[in-house]
Amino acid sequence: MALTDPYVPDVATRLLDGVEHLHRVIAYRPAFGPELGHDLALTTATVTIDEDTAPRFMFNGAIGLGDQELLDFLDPRTGTRLEVWTGYRYADRTVDLHRLCDLGLRERVVRRPQADVTLLAGSDEFLVQDYTLDAPATFAAGTAVGTVLAFLLGLGHTQSVTILSPAAGQSIGTEPLVVQPAGVWSTVQDLTDRIGAVAYHDGLTGFYVVDQPDRAGAAAHDLRTGPRGSLTATEVALDLQEFANHVLVEFVWRDAAGVERAARGWAEDRDGPHGTVTTGTRRGRVVTHNHAGSEAAAQQAASALLVRTLSRGRRIHLEGAVAAYWLRPEQTVTATFPLGGQERALVARVVFDLPAGTMSVHTRQPETVTIHTGA
Repeated sequence: MALTDPYVPDVATRLLDGVEHLHRVIAYRPAFGPELGHDLALTTATVTIDEDTAPRFMFNGAIGLGDQELLDFLDPRTGTRLEVWTGYRYADRTVDLHRLCDLGLRERVVRRPQADVTLLAGSDEFLVQDYTLDAPATFAAGTAVGTVLAFLLGLGHTQSVTILSPAAGQSIGTEPLVVQPAGVWSTVQDLTDRIGAVAYHDGLTGFYVVDQPDRAGAAAHDLRTGPRGSLTATEVALDLQEFANHVLVEFVWRDAAGVERAARGWAEDRDGPHGTVTTGTRRGRVVTHNHAGSEAAAQQAASALLVRTLSRGRRIHLEGAVAAYWLRPEQTVTATFPLGGQERALVARVVFDLPAGTMSVHTRQPETVTIHTGA
């Protein structure tokens, strides 16, 4: 499968020759399908795809103030959805248009005197997050992490759940895992952290659990300034806002006898370029889970989180003149600036402006270091 799928393999080259950007947003009810939906005339609209948020896909847009029938149709309580299409009309007039995402409507606001309607929609992580269990769900000690994830991610819908992380075969540990009625998504996050994975909805087909990428791969797009480049503005930031070189994970719970128990584990970068020993400074982060866990599970989760926090000390923000609608978080991009050589980084967030046909890309810089763990 080409990295530019579902667009034509030479789409990046065609973009340099000039294209017309196309988009279509259809509001529909699942019982009737998009064919009987309403095409929306957007005045503004962005689609944000962010690896650090759940839902991963978010639509934020506005349309003109239509008639009452359309306003009644755009009711998030009735299950209304937005199907978003994006693509291009190339210089040879051929059209390359595909579904970008299919999202659940979350909010509709009628504004006056602006005389418009703002819309907020997100991918189907919302369905799992909205779901509350009728009673606590208990998983026996030794149950595979993937078994629990498949159950939790399958709540509130009938879509597929695909577990691709080999580490999902690991056991949840020697203690039963109790998921409280309102704790479904927080448990998903805890379990994926334990195995160094991420869970998300791909915006179209279903849920996936995959290994968290920690190094650059084949480039899905080349971004550069200059006459044949697609960048209009760049920012390179070094900061401590999301950076940490030491992570502590703790499980705190009460056992069957009502006795409070705890298990903790930490992970640390000591000798890397920005490690605790190298810099003489510990920049720490503590994550607490209110259910049973082991020291080994805490160490695994801390290691996975440390990989993530180390990569966020150097961020690149790229404003692109031409939207590359195939880009997704965890893909690799190359960036070439007026000064310096080519850089390779992982996409953390991409924002598409649909009416303008532009995009912005936020990246994180993967780092390879030796991680020390303990309890």
